[in-house]
Amino acid sequence: YQLTVSAAGFGSYVQEGITLTVNQVATQAVTLKMGSVAQQVEVVGTAPLITTSSATVGELINTQQVVSLPLNGREVQSLLFIGAGTRNSTANYCAYGCIGGVFPGEQYAKINGTASTGVTYLLDGADFNDLLLNTNLPFPNPDATQEFNTQTLSMTAEYGNAVGGVVNVVTKSGTNKIHGDAFEFIRNGDLNAKNYFAPTADSLKRNQFGGTLGGPILKNRLFYFGSYQGTRLSTASSGVVTFVPTAAERGGDFSDLLPQVQLVNPVSGAPYPNNKVPVNAAAQKLLSAIPTPSGAGRQVTFAGSPQLQNEDEYLAKADYQRNKSQFSVHYLYSTFNKPKFTTQANLLQDSGGQALRVQNVSGNYVYSASQNLLFNTWYGLNDESGQSVNGAPYGLDQAGVQIAEPSSPTMNVSVGGAFSISAGYLGNFIRRTQQVQENITRVMGAHELHFGGSYAYVSTPKQNQYGEGGSFGFTGNLSGDNVADFIIGQATNFSHSGGIYYTFTQSRVSAFVQDNWKVNARLVLQMGVRWDPFLPYYESKGRIGCYEPGKQSIRYPTAPAGLLYGGNNHDPGCPNASYNPNLSNLEPRFGFAYRVTPDGRMSVRGGAGLYYSLPYIVMMQDVTSIPPFAPSVSFTDVSFINPYGSAGVTNPFPAQFGPNVTGSATAQFPSPLALPYILAQNFRAARVGSWNLTLEKQLGANWLFRLGYVGNKGTYLAGTGDVEQGKQELNPAVYVPGKSTEANTQQRRV
Repeated sequence: YQLTVSAAGFGSYVQEGITLTVNQVATQAVTLKMGSVAQQVEVVGTAPLITTSSATVGELINTQQVVSLPLNGREVQSLLFIGAGTRNSTANYCAYGCIGGVFPGEQYAKINGTASTGVTYLLDGADFNDLLLNTNLPFPNPDATQEFNTQTLSMTAEYGNAVGGVVNVVTKSGTNKIHGDAFEFIRNGDLNAKNYFAPTADSLKRNQFGGTLGGPILKNRLFYFGSYQGTRLSTASSGVVTFVPTAAERGGDFSDLLPQVQLVNPVSGAPYPNNKVPVNAAAQKLLSAIPTPSGAGRQVTFAGSPQLQNEDEYLAKADYQRNKSQFSVHYLYSTFNKPKFTTQANLLQDSGGQALRVQNVSGNYVYSASQNLLFNTWYGLNDESGQSVNGAPYGLDQAGVQIAEPSSPTMNVSVGGAFSISAGYLGNFIRRTQQVQENITRVMGAHELHFGGSYAYVSTPKQNQYGEGGSFGFTGNLSGDNVADFIIGQATNFSHSGGIYYTFTQSRVSAFVQDNWKVNARLVLQMGVRWDPFLPYYESKGRIGCYEPGKQSIRYPTAPAGLLYGGNNHDPGCPNASYNPNLSNLEPRFGFAYRVTPDGRMSVRGGAGLYYSLPYIVMMQDVTSIPPFAPSVSFTDVSFINPYGSAGVTNPFPAQFGPNVTGSATAQFPSPLALPYILAQNFRAARVGSWNLTLEKQLGANWLFRLGYVGNKGTYLAGTGDVEQGKQELNPAVYVPGKSTEANTQQRRV
């Protein structure tokens, strides 16, 4: 942009080369000298680095930095971690490869100590979040990115559902000149030396290629921009080391463990003479497709299963401007495919696959009604769909294990300190969000007013056979050795469930008002309030429950006392969604920015406010695993061949696999009953109170020093055991049937 200032009796001021970026509030101090208007003072360069017109603190990364900075996998979202107070916590939580239907590159980010799911992501101003985990969707590649902006402190009332910060990525647009580029990045194992301990050379082949193109359709009016990036990955671990039974042990001879380990009958406790144990048929069947040791003892080294990954990303964007109107729309289409790998030659190599697709549509309309009235309207659509498939050649039932298997049989067996078989599961995942939001700006003297709101509709149908194939763990050395437990056929633990099936819908509404008041040339105050009511997720078939001690369900009269049900025909005492809405979520915000020096090269900024973050969908899906819909059972110390018979329990499956929603007359309730998660009826969205103070000083033309203090306090924080393993309460109160009361909660803590 070019800034021109003129007044009668003074020489004019012209400054060129000013760049305004997303979410930037820029101020330029201008001094006019006495003289005629014909006399000009020309300045070339950008405005000062110091922000003196906004209390919001964040980071801006421009086009050149986006392309030039090293990014692992060219994932733009990782630029978030350049900023102070940010930390990548993805490795500590469950994301891609752990939860089905999650795109690679979805990340967990902690900002200033807040929750890892407390960041809101925007693409061209519209919502760009995977609500399953409250993480980001796959952003366009760096060559298609114009700006990357983060806000982490003193966010105004215009931004919601974020306790940690807001990330806004802006894509490139076409101009009056045709411009574009092409690229390819290559990694190839043929260029690497062989790992000394690996039996074969590195087989990695990774190609990332694509390009961009933009230009005019109608000069000064209508523009186009497009980009493509393809990623092809082919690799296999050249040296997987694990431990399997020896040839003698496969026949029941564990005499090699003597005298250090004397094996005993895991049921009776009687010792096995000379460590000779019986061999169960299911173990024999599985071991016929597991290699024998190739090294010392039980050690075997083999090539891992081939890992093939294909990812494609397409972006098309159009911009139109005329008179007082500007319109921009983009369509982003991303796919990811990882084929399953199935072989009966080595069950340890079998692995599942995924096929994922993300579509995003964003439209933005800006109308300048007058010099002091602006309308900004957004529409956004996020459509995520995908399927996971398992790579098992057959199910455990075909190995002789007496359990029901789903329509796509699988196997999940883990032998502690030795080997494991895990081939994935069949699942279909859909998440769709549509959102409309409005931001109206009105300038009245020294006040810049913003007010508006948004509405979003969320739909999340899911059919997932996770857990339907059963899971066996041989980890407790019941006989004295885990491998011997597997050969004998006595499992430490066994779990079996009806899968994960639900169709949740939710409406999200919000409203805000914000006043940015320029008190004088040096002081700006920002005051606002936001309303983010917490409206429940509703499950289409009422596959959710409540726990109210002593109350009997009317919907399912045979249910255990205390277990009530939601849904349209919900039990008295249990809301439709199993928890109540909370309409009182008000978020006051206050901030200030003070220009310490007249030249704007030093400032003090600060603020405080309340911020809410809505729960992610995984919190909701866990409460659907209740009988009679998709119950979960778990036993310890059971037979591998006949787990239900050895436990003396009737097998509830396949009758209670998730798709079979049971009527009250035929409802069955397995014993012992497992209730993984029940939400409290007064369940609340997470709330964080935050306050900060920042001092900034500019030295020279290119150096900015910032010293800041940040504090926050969280309330109503929640999480799930699967997403945040090991990060839950360390000393929960254990429920004891018939003996648990609120009064003895402390005594029941572990």
